[in-house]
Amino acid sequence: MAVKERVEAVLNVGLRVPSIMLLEVLYRWDVSSFFQKIQRSSLNNNPLFQYKYLALYLHYVGYILSLVLLTLPRQHLVQLYLYVLTALLLFAGHQISRDYVRSELESGYEGPLYLEPLSINRFALR
Repeated sequence: MAVKERVEAVLNVGLRVPSIMLLEVLYRWDVSSFFQKIQRSSLNNNPLFQYKYLALYLHYVGYILSLVLLTLPRQHLVQLYLYVLTALLLFAGHQISRDYVRSELESGYEGPLYLEPLSINRFALR
């Protein structure tokens, strides 16, 4: 077995592990008992309890999604993971810039944030 074939085999297994783990989590999580516990507690007015059937449907959609991920070819799976990684990086960049602007507004500076060198230092030191 050549090195390239071994790497491809390891990659194929490694890319499919998250969907197997999701299947296991969904299998072990009992949605109906979760909502029964909420109903018995004082959280009856909880918005999560109002969407009980939506959560049940999403539970089954999770099963279907995991099975689809298991059957995707490796090239499509790599593309999907790259799209997810890109979305997470964009979200993280958005959150960091939002926190930066909020911290500068809380400090009282109202000018252009990038022109004030002290504002960048304050943000970097937090």
